[in-house]
Amino acid sequence: MLYLLAIRNNMLTGKIPSELGRLPFLGNPQNGTYSSIYRRDNYPLAMALNANQLMGTIPSELGNMKHNQLLHLQDNMLTGAIPSELGQLTGNKFLLLENNNLTGTIAPDLIAGMSDSLQSLQLHGNQLSGHLPSELGLCSKLSTLTVANNTLTGSIPVQFGSLAAGNESALGWVDLSGTFLTGSVPSDLCTLDDPDSALLLFDCSSTLCGCSCNCSADTDNGTSIVTFN
Repeated sequence: MLYLLAIRNNMLTGKIPSELGRLPFLGNPQNGTYSSIYRRDNYPLAMALNANQLMGTIPSELGNMKHNQLLHLQDNMLTGAIPSELGQLTGNKFLLLENNNLTGTIAPDLIAGMSDSLQSLQLHGNQLSGHLPSELGLCSKLSTLTVANNTLTGSIPVQFGSLAAGNESALGWVDLSGTFLTGSVPSDLCTLDDPDSALLLFDCSSTLCGCSCNCSADTDNGTSIVTFN
């Protein structure tokens, strides 16, 4: 059974074949094989094509890999929108698409579909537009959100702040810098359990802290690094 496809840090060119979505056995447990492999080798079910020179759009057919847990397509030259069909990867934990040329919006269905499992969503360094979907507030296991250096607009969803509340919050890294987001950072972000390890970055010129935090500019890039009092 094919449970890991890793072709990264090469010089692959061309498009991602849509036929990869026709491989239902990629991450598809059959006769208990998945559980035994996972326990023995500690490998997740993953597709990693990052750090190549891949172009074109992300095939919507990749959403057919129902049991995939990691999708790493970062550091390529991919274009077009992020297919909402990727939300069908309901067990996906890591969606890493940063440093491409992706456009369009972050579809609510994309986030809602992965909400029970998503731990890391890294979309920085693209050309994404529109608003941050409020469905981010459903991602209770989310520890990392990076959307920096996109053309996102609107306010930060209040629902997103709820992820930092409570004793079981996993949220530790949030980078909203280099966008056009406005309004206030949800005050619930002040309740992060371990403020020493949590990091929140945004642009003070357009976004208010909304809670008791120090907003000081990073001299290297003008980004505001926020620490909690």
